[in-house]
Amino acid sequence: MSAAPFDEFTTYSEERLREFGMPDEQVMFLTSIGLPTWCAPNMHFGKMGEAWTLLPLINVGENQYLGLGEDRDGRAVVVSLNGYSVWVIADHSPPVFLARDVIELSEAVRHFQTCIDNAVESDGAAYTENRISPQFM
Repeated sequence: MSAAPFDEFTTYSEERLREFGMPDEQVMFLTSIGLPTWCAPNMHFGKMGEAWTLLPLINVGENQYLGLGEDRDGRAVVVSLNGYSVWVIADHSPPVFLARDVIELSEAVRHFQTCIDNAVESDGAAYTENRISPQFM
């Protein structure tokens, strides 16, 4: 991931990631590069909410996840401990697939942020007014 569109990154504990058998490539990515602390569309990576710690274990039915962050609605953005894909968990709804792994997530987030940045250069209120022209996507 290129750091260009982001100000700050959250890196994660190698010990905690290895505790759950995460693949080496993903561990190295999350410990050395990490995920942006904030990115469009209002996703936060790192500490989740007021009471959450970094990389909390989250159980949903029979499945276990590690919390990476949260979306703009406070829903957990997580990595599955069965396959290490990335999901969004909402209360009272089944998990929603987001990316094959944290590396694919980082590429998608970077691409989206670049699109938003380009749109805002053209129209300063494009992001806040939800009027991103299709040409920027």
